[in-house]
Parts: sequence; C-alpha cells; structure tokens
Amino acid sequence: IQKSSKHLKIFVLTSDFDKLQIVLSEVRKQKIDVLLEKDPYLDRKTLNCFSDLSAASQLVVQGGIDQKVANTVARTAEGMVANLFDSELAIATLSRMVNHDPTLYDHSASVAMLGAIISKKCLTTPVLKAQIPVIAQCGLYHDVGKTCVPSGVLNKPGKFTQEEFEVMKTHALEGELEILRLIENKTASIDPICARVAGEHHEKFGGHGYPRGSKGRLEDNQSSGIHLYSRITTIADVYSALLMKRVYKPPMSAADALKIMSDAASKEDFDPDIYGRFLNQVVLSMKEFQEKMNEKKVDTKGRILMRDENGKLIKASPK
Repeated sequence: IQKSSKHLKIFVLTSDFDKLQIVLSEVRKQKIDVLLEKDPYLDRKTLNCFSDLSAASQLVVQGGIDQKVANTVARTAEGMVANLFDSELAIATLSRMVNHDPTLYDHSASVAMLGAIISKKCLTTPVLKAQIPVIAQCGLYHDVGKTCVPSGVLNKPGKFTQEEFEVMKTHALEGELEILRLIENKTASIDPICARVAGEHHEKFGGHGYPRGSKGRLEDNQSSGIHLYSRITTIADVYSALLMKRVYKPPMSAADALKIMSDAASKEDFDPDIYGRFLNQVVLSMKEFQEKMNEKKVDTKGRILMRDENGKLIKASPK
C-alpha cells in the first residue's frame, strides 16, 4: 500500500492475533531505541514500562477482553508498579515522548502510568499502596467504552456537534456496563472498581461532569460522591489527552497542558488535594529532567557534550 488513507481499516484473523502482537511489540522496542538516540536523557525504564502497558492496552481495545487479556493487564500493571517507582523522570519522559514520536504514544497506557505515579503520592498507608496496581488497571480499562462509539464520531477531525458530543459521552456508561457484564458472565476476572472508574472518569469534582453529575468525594458522601480512584484517573486522563496528538490538534507541551489544567482546577474540575500533589510531581519531574540535561555528559568517544535548555547539542569538546 503506497498511499495512506484515514478510511483504511486493517483486519486480522483471530488465529494470527498473537503474531500481530509480537510484531507490534518489536516495532515499539525499535521506536524506543530511535527515541533514545534522539533524546538520550529520556528514562529507558519508563519507556520500557510504557511499551508493556501499551501492549496490554491494545489487547483491551482491539482484541476483546477475556481471561487471558485480563491476566495480561493485571500482570503488566504489577510489573510496572514494581519497576517504575524509583524513577523521578517518569512524568517528564512521558511528557516529552509524545513530542518526539506521537505514533508511540498510547493514551490508556499513559493514564495507567500517570495514575500509578499520582497514587504513590496520595495513598500513604501500606493497605492503600497495595492497591496501586489496581489503579493502573483502571487506567488501562477506563476508555473501553469507546469501542461502542461510531468511528465517524470518535475520530472526527474537528469540534463535535451537540448531538455528536452526546454520542461520545455514552462511552463512560458503556465502559462501566461492559466490564460489569464481563465480570457477571465470568468472561474475565477484573476488579469491579475498574467498572466504576470507567463510568466516573468524566465526572467533575464540582458536580458538572457526566454521566451522573456526581460531586465531591465518596468518602464524604456515599450516595453521590466520586471514588478516589476515579478522581485520580480523571487527572491522569486529562493530562494525557492534552499531551497527545489528536486528529484535531497537535501534541501539547507539559507547560501548556498544566496551564489549561490549572484553569480547569479553579473551576472545580478536579479534587484540589490530588491535583495539587500531581502538579508538584510534574514540576519536580520536569525540573529533575532539566537538571539532568544541563549536566556535562561524556559520549562514547570521550568528548564532553554540552546541551542547551532544550537538550540541543551546543558544544562537543575535542577528544
């Protein structure tokens, strides 16, 4: 196929799906190697974890959810949490990755990773911290309802009409109901909280979200409050969506994304306590990344490399 087309759809036989996943995994690894050549200050561990999460995310969206997929999602979330948390560069790496290679970026994988990172700062007791892999799973499953949205609406390269937006909004409840059906029919063992988060991730702290108009914290109001995991996932979802390239917009920098989110926070879109902790994490991660870039580095030929604030090579001393 020489010409690309936005209308092109590729179908794969069920019997060949595992082979396709192997090919996609290898492509992701090659893309990561290229990405690290462009920007060697990105954190490889973060990128490798992201690649694994992306593979699990694609299984959820494209392969249908069964027990095998559910096991992969759970195992990948556990592995990410076990291997990622010693890196302060994770958020900065995710934030810069999309600008280097938008095709590598996977929204649900990003939401899973960001949700886990936010949770690390918000959940203080050992019992709660043990739930962080579940929150990562919530991120991987949160948009499963979009499989029920017509592609013409889902991929529209422009602003939705009111009618189209109402169709788009159905993905929250559709995702919740789909996960509950899988659990009820014993198709897949998924933590029921993933269903709640799928249904609540577009609720706003001030009560002006959808689909139910839930408000505040579940801990304060059992009848209409929003679950903690949903409030975490909402922030991760918005940040990731702002960063990524869409059919209707280019990728956005971390600074620009935070400006928009801070304005939304002032309108009570987010739990203020969680958003404050998230904001601090992003700022610290970007600062750590900047300091790493500004350090003197020695390349494989023994030359000292100097880079400007954008990471561009500005000087290489003779060997």
